[in-house]
Amino acid sequence: MSPRFRSSDDKQGWFKLVLSFADAFLIAIVTLLSLWMRNLLFQQSGSILGALKMFYLATFLIFFVGMYIADAFNMEALKSQSEILIAVVKGVIISVVLASAIEFTMGIHFFPRGYIFLFAIISMPFFYAERELIVRLWHMKHSTDKILMLGKLSHIKTVLERIRKREKELFVRIKALVIPDADVDEVHGIPVVKLKERKITELIDKLGINRVIVVSPLDYRNLLNDLHSTTSSNIKIEVVPGIYEILIGRPDYSLLADVPLIQLTRNDPPEWYYIAKRAMDIIVSLVFLALSLPLFILVPIAIKLTSKGPVFHKQKRVGKDFKPFTIYKFRTMVEGAEKENREVMDPNDPRITPIGRILRKYHIDELPQFMNVIKGDMSLVGPRPEKIEFFKNYLNRIPGYVERQKVKPGLTGLAQVWGDHTIDPEFKLKYDLIYIYNRSILVDIMILLKTIKVVFKGRGI
Repeated sequence: MSPRFRSSDDKQGWFKLVLSFADAFLIAIVTLLSLWMRNLLFQQSGSILGALKMFYLATFLIFFVGMYIADAFNMEALKSQSEILIAVVKGVIISVVLASAIEFTMGIHFFPRGYIFLFAIISMPFFYAERELIVRLWHMKHSTDKILMLGKLSHIKTVLERIRKREKELFVRIKALVIPDADVDEVHGIPVVKLKERKITELIDKLGINRVIVVSPLDYRNLLNDLHSTTSSNIKIEVVPGIYEILIGRPDYSLLADVPLIQLTRNDPPEWYYIAKRAMDIIVSLVFLALSLPLFILVPIAIKLTSKGPVFHKQKRVGKDFKPFTIYKFRTMVEGAEKENREVMDPNDPRITPIGRILRKYHIDELPQFMNVIKGDMSLVGPRPEKIEFFKNYLNRIPGYVERQKVKPGLTGLAQVWGDHTIDPEFKLKYDLIYIYNRSILVDIMILLKTIKVVFKGRGI
């Protein structure tokens, strides 16, 4: 079976829609209460319903944005009562700061004195109770966390007992257990699965597992390599840490009931990151295309005068979710060079044309790929897209190579600014995974700035 990724869950969209309608109703109630309380405290008079019509829409938009930034609409971030409370508090605080910033920037006092503060105080318990109720009802029908637990029998019993004491607070479902050291059929009513003839990846695919918890010391490296070959994506792998795991660094921690867990895999960035990244892709690409317009006139002339063949070189590459796309470059090699089907590793490769050496040295040949970025096939920053033939080879022989396809390929990336053209695919993968698991807008900006430095140094081949 060829690798594939799950499409985004439709249930997540319905969940957000339900919360949005509930929030719209709740904000109207809290707005009325806040206006009534303000009139009472400041001995103000006036129509509360009239004020509701004036301030409701602005209040709704600001608090909607605040909750969105705080991930309070994300089903994956609302898996326990404590996570719901944190998301609500963060959302309300962000909303208050946002409302104050808008008033300060515009030099106006739109909202009545004390109204935003009262709204924030009153709304917190309302928003918390609303989300706790909706999340609980939603998970009764659609449990999003389907857990596979691995470990020794004694360790699994201890963890399950801790979970059972607080199971009413949790929105998870433990689907199966894997216990190598005991021949039992079930523990606390949860079935135990034998893995003698079945790979763990097959079990994950069959049961729809999206979370693996390891409660005993195991070979994490082999486990991670096995999971990279599963047809499911976004498998969260967590371990109950020993002292060594706690001391080695600053990993991502989480709790299941009161059981501490270290996350070996990373969650995707919040949704606003993708919106901001796409906006940055389009704006920066348009700016660079405008600035490089003279090169789009001079380079084609130079290519035509110095060698036979087309100005642009088109090539099939592998994109996000294994979707092939056509990449565009200025042609830098002699006509027919692609038939050899090998990478260029030497700046003196005889297939490169004289003008092509200059274009490759300063990465000018990559300029047409800004069109790929605008189209949405690529991003400014990400793993470089590979040719289909090379990709199939790397996928078969390099464990974890499938992870690169979780994100859009990039015009530049960590491997391009930290490494050089001689590093092999295994090391490039390490750079790519470092980026994927630590990506943010600031990281993207840092890579873009370093790329400009690399281009002026003429380190291309």
